[in-house]
Amino acid sequence: MNTPQKLLSQPDRQSKITGMLFCFVLLILTILCYSAHLYSSDEGSVTNLAWHWWNHQAVYIDFHEFIPPGAPLLVLAGWKLFGLSYLGAKIPFIFIGFLSVFFTYLITYRLTRKNTVALFAAYFWLAASGFYPAINHNTLGSFLAVILTYFLIFPFENRKNVRLIIIGIINALILWTLQTKGFTLFAASIFVLITEKRDKNQKIGFFILCFMASSFLLYSPWPLEIIWHNLVVLPFQMDYLGSSFYNYTLYFVSAIFLIIMWLTYRKTQARPVFVLFALQLALFLSMFNNFDIFHFMINIAPFLIMMAAYPLLRPKRRLSKLVANYTLLFFVSLFYFLFAVGNLRTSNIFYSQEPEIFSKITQNSENVYAGPFIPGFYFELRKINYFDTYSNEVYCNTDKCQQQALGTFKRISPEYAILGFEMTTKYNYFLEDSAVGTYVVQNYKICGDFEALQIYARDDCLVK
Repeated sequence: MNTPQKLLSQPDRQSKITGMLFCFVLLILTILCYSAHLYSSDEGSVTNLAWHWWNHQAVYIDFHEFIPPGAPLLVLAGWKLFGLSYLGAKIPFIFIGFLSVFFTYLITYRLTRKNTVALFAAYFWLAASGFYPAINHNTLGSFLAVILTYFLIFPFENRKNVRLIIIGIINALILWTLQTKGFTLFAASIFVLITEKRDKNQKIGFFILCFMASSFLLYSPWPLEIIWHNLVVLPFQMDYLGSSFYNYTLYFVSAIFLIIMWLTYRKTQARPVFVLFALQLALFLSMFNNFDIFHFMINIAPFLIMMAAYPLLRPKRRLSKLVANYTLLFFVSLFYFLFAVGNLRTSNIFYSQEPEIFSKITQNSENVYAGPFIPGFYFELRKINYFDTYSNEVYCNTDKCQQQALGTFKRISPEYAILGFEMTTKYNYFLEDSAVGTYVVQNYKICGDFEALQIYARDDCLVK
């Protein structure tokens, strides 16, 4: 194991000014990259859960859910601090996203002592993470994983217990955010600590103690049986549309990434590369049953860091190879960054016209249905979701659940129904597969068509 590098020397005034300017530019780019006002299923699932809390409903008791409470509670905190708005919900996630980008820069800089290389890695991670909605448990878990990477790579020389406490708390926060990512990164952390040379048994024991204590405090507001049923049993019981999405091309690409990382470690024997490999393996395993390009891009930070630092970690590299490697990294990162920004800037910053239009139409109504997988509209329209989950159809895609969802819909009899089947096409779930959607089209009148979204009104409702 390589000896950890010493802390960076005290910067001079020019370095401080440069660093402050870099942080400011990086913050602006982070805000731009995560700023699109989306009504996606991913952001909607989190804001919908937080919206239930805001309305004093007992999540996991009155409302069944298998998403852990971390991301929704962060949204709730944003509303408490910055006001009940989409921007208020997003500010905490932008801040944590910025921290992950900054830690990517810091990790790469401490490995290479090259500012330019560290900037490439930071911008590349920003571009990659921008592929996915910021308000999401998957994204939040990936942000925290980057911060965890820093503390696993760089041990504290004189404060070993402080480092283990931090690692334990971050692992508990990740488990509080997403179950699969929490379990795999917890296992990876143990594996990394086992391979450290000194006091490995004491380290592992103390780390597990910190992790369990932190997890207990985070989940203490709920009875153990409630948490166990919603977060462990429920995901295995239901036939969830999004629980199995496989892309065999990405499986192959992931295998290539891991092989490159392992060969790099074998050639360099660099301890940081070993840690990055272990964490990258854990991140890929955490998304094994939902392997699409979006989940893939927000889980490749360790690989990006290694690719940026690799030429300087490997000894006796010729200058021409260094230049070629960094030139390739620059153009690839530039391409991905422009693609991410262009792909996500389909609407104004922190604003989307559809929620405003739908809000005017439904302002005098009591009940609204949004489906099959656009639960964010319940918060956008400030309406209560009266279903047992935010989408009975998507959570339990069986004939029995379809009929139960239709029965709930008829009982509630909402004045308006918003349909958005474009969100479920990647799961091969269309209008004809939905009992509720079919019923709406047959019994309600369309009063607005916005390409990906349509709004229907009950016959006896006055549409302004």
